[in-house]
Amino acid sequence: MKIDFDPVSRIFAGFLLASISMVYASVLQHYIYNSAPKSIHVWIQAPAYVLVALSEAFIIITGLEIAFTQAPKKYVLPPL
Repeated sequence: MKIDFDPVSRIFAGFLLASISMVYASVLQHYIYNSAPKSIHVWIQAPAYVLVALSEAFIIITGLEIAFTQAPKKYVLPPL
């Protein structure tokens, strides 16, 4: 899609997705507690896991990218 996010925006998007996932999970848990047993299907929890996975992809990959680009070009180990 050629969307050019800077690293801070990607990390922000990841944290935003994680927050949305936690809100979804907490609202769903409220409905689970207040409904009859076995009335809510287990697959209704899948969006929370998908959102967490996407948020981790945004945050972790961007963090690794920042670490790689900011690392020194060459590191020589000191003699023992």
